[in-house]
Amino acid sequence: MANFPKGISTGSEGTAKAKSSSGGRSFQTKFFWKDGEKRYLQFVTDWNDVPAIPMHVVKGAGKFMENFVAPKAWHGEDADDALLDLGWEPSMKQVAVAVEVEPVMGKVGGRSVPVSWVPATRSYKRKDGTEVEEPNVGVIINTPTLFVHVQNYFEDNGTILDTVFRITRNGGDQNTSYTVTPQKGEIVDFTDEILNKIDLGEYLGGLADSAAIRAMVESLPEDHEYNFSKRNKTSKPAPKAQVEPDWDDEDEEPVDEAAAKQSKFDQMKATMS
Repeated sequence: MANFPKGISTGSEGTAKAKSSSGGRSFQTKFFWKDGEKRYLQFVTDWNDVPAIPMHVVKGAGKFMENFVAPKAWHGEDADDALLDLGWEPSMKQVAVAVEVEPVMGKVGGRSVPVSWVPATRSYKRKDGTEVEEPNVGVIINTPTLFVHVQNYFEDNGTILDTVFRITRNGGDQNTSYTVTPQKGEIVDFTDEILNKIDLGEYLGGLADSAAIRAMVESLPEDHEYNFSKRNKTSKPAPKAQVEPDWDDEDEEPVDEAAAKQSKFDQMKATMS
């Protein structure tokens, strides 16, 4: 079995907890921001463990947006992909796991500042009507103007797991940008109970459901706008920070980050086969 990043459960317990009432696809929070909205997030996927995955971005009714893993990339070239049949190419996306947190305020030098953090919670009803409250664990799917700040922090500090990030959205649609600010205060030491709320391999495998993709396509009008990109063109990748390597050892070779992220994706597929 492949080694999954910290915070990504591959066990049956984590999978069972992640199941939704809608078929076999995992129920997870997908973090989004409205214009001006801010969230405090603590990542449980370090930057070098974030996989790069070919995905379709589908715009549904109203402002609803759905993400699908390209079935051929997950299951193989023989897999059915109704969106690809229509000429809509997938684009590379990155998926990170995070927990929403809330500040515990205290006085430092006469000012009220965060001194520690606790997990935020979400509530929902199970099929039997039982009310459930649990930590708000979820995923962020390829927000390039957000991820570039997270990547820069990683390159400066070697990890993104040592701080809470305050993330604020500025603007909307094509003019969106994000302000990402590391926060002070003691971070959350997540327990296995929290970390097992998400099974990234199961989640991504569920998004590669060919039958669900074809059913969605058949339910929408023929002239529906399926993707924010043009046909047969992929979205631009997230901007990369330009960092000059400092090689102290002549025998060392630079790491191909794109290849490393593709390897994470291949490991996930292997565990699902």
